Amino acid sequence: MDPSVGKWGPPPDHPLLKSTVSVKEAYNRALPEAKPLAKQATDLAKSRGYVVDVLGRRATFPDGYGAHAALNAVIQPSAAEVMKTKMVEVHAERKRLGLVPRLTLHDEWLGGCRDIEAARGLGKILNRQTFERFKNIPILWDVRVGKTWATCTSELEAEFEASKKKDSDEFLGMGADGTWGGEEKPPKP
Repeated sequence: MDPSVGKWGPPPDHPLLKSTVSVKEAYNRALPEAKPLAKQATDLAKSRGYVVDVLGRRATFPDGYGAHAALNAVIQPSAAEVMKTKMVEVHAERKRLGLVPRLTLHDEWLGGCRDIEAARGLGKILNRQTFERFKNIPILWDVRVGKTWATCTSELEAEFEASKKKDSDEFLGMGADGTWGGEEKPPKP
């Protein structure tokens, strides 16, 4: 075994550790509220043994074990619940708006749309504030359109009109987080 390697990882002067520390410092400077929030979640998990997500489900930390993950145990399931709720809402109105759902990925809804009004309709559905627990924290989506993921833009109308003039047989794709496209026309509702 290499004597320069400590029992639990690289030596304290290892160059990769220095770059890791600088990334962590830059993160803390950019988001100064993140560190105290993580500490608050960790302290809460240690003191009462659990934290609660947006639906009231508990993530337990018996005797404080794993409490360093408490903030993530609140954020990830809550974000997943927001996304699943929005998927159900979009599904309920997809035919009326002429939307073709294709894929969801984390916080993105990807698919095809009939026209610019469908894109606007999707934006209204996604930006409808559904969660009572988040009444003071708006959850907002950015709807973008484009012929391909790489060409998506939030300037819905300009992009749609330019694309429509170029090839009237293709439709635009759109996504909640701005990345997606399509190559076939959606079915008529």
